[in-house]
Amino acid sequence: MSKNLIEKLRKEKEEYIKKHDVGFYVNDTHTKFIKTKRHLVNYNWNLKYSEISGIAFGNIMRGDDDSFFIIFILEDKKPIYFNMTYESEEMQGFDKFMEKLKEKLDLEQIWEQDKVILAYPENLRGRELYKPWTNSVETVFHGLKRFFGLKHHVSGILKDEFEIYLKNKKTNVQ
Repeated sequence: MSKNLIEKLRKEKEEYIKKHDVGFYVNDTHTKFIKTKRHLVNYNWNLKYSEISGIAFGNIMRGDDDSFFIIFILEDKKPIYFNMTYESEEMQGFDKFMEKLKEKLDLEQIWEQDKVILAYPENLRGRELYKPWTNSVETVFHGLKRFFGLKHHVSGILKDEFEIYLKNKKTNVQ
């Protein structure tokens, strides 16, 4: 790539950031993420650290697309799927966000090719989050729904040990 093209792309990114609120806005209790309008991969979310039940990292290969995801499992809410593959203006503040998760949850990133691995809670760190697709009819149907775009492509059926952890967490809170 020529230096002129790289410089032009850098300036375009800086101008977009000046005109639009995008990226990670981190404070002591939560992080707000605002997606860019130029890429349609992610969506806006607000993450309260106190609501996090689990965090997993996924390196998923679909066709020729090698994507890196962070999955936040929240208490009684839908998970947040964040695709961190693209180096765009929405990654502004990402390092600060990861530092905050390290501070609050002692979070360490864990990556394995074509797997979704738990990094939090600490007692399940390093284990896979989802049941294998061949585990049951339910997981096969879920896999088909992912293939046809009816489910997020890094979603899955939670493994029993994580389900038990969530159930125990709920019981201890009440």
